[in-house]
Amino acid sequence: MVTARTFRSVVVAAAPVLVLGAACAGGEGGDTAASAPAGSEDVGRYFTTYLDEAVALGVAGPEQIAVLERAVENDGMPFEDLAELTRRTFDCFTGAGIDYTEKEPYEFGIGYLLPDYTWAAEMPGKTLAEVEELGDACIDRHSYWASMAYQDERVVGEARDARLRRDFPHVVECLRGHGVDVPDDAALDEVRQNVEELAFADEPATCYDDFR
Repeated sequence: MVTARTFRSVVVAAAPVLVLGAACAGGEGGDTAASAPAGSEDVGRYFTTYLDEAVALGVAGPEQIAVLERAVENDGMPFEDLAELTRRTFDCFTGAGIDYTEKEPYEFGIGYLLPDYTWAAEMPGKTLAEVEELGDACIDRHSYWASMAYQDERVVGEARDARLRRDFPHVVECLRGHGVDVPDDAALDEVRQNVEELAFADEPATCYDDFR
């Protein structure tokens, strides 16, 4: 099987709940619970570029456009929307006579999964270019811009920050419980650095699972 294009569309699973070990459940530290820094209030703007391009080129199907419009409005794209677009891509492959292999989701970050698949650029009676054109047409119509929007590093970065903001008080409490001096107004990156340093200290402890 010749792979014409390996394409991973981002799927975001529900962010795992941070479970702190017994040593991190409490501990001595600051008397005041730390508050997470404010985050972006307009993540949807990152999706707008992809929506505008998809509409301008006129090859994206209505389902993909609808998903992008919801992402703009709701500041994010849920797993179910992108999974459905990927399923439509597979249906299109089948209808075009293209062989594909769906693989296990690929985890490219804590809590962030990509459906992983390959498709074959081989078909009796057709050239490589002809099969690639058919395959690309399926992807473009059903999932390309939605997948690329969700893989945008700004979107992923905002999702990571949102998850840390959610768990921020617990993470800071854990760090302080292990003797790390964390100011109440610490920035997210500062806390990530503290977590990483503690994880690789002489007496390591894990206060959070996503600090890279």
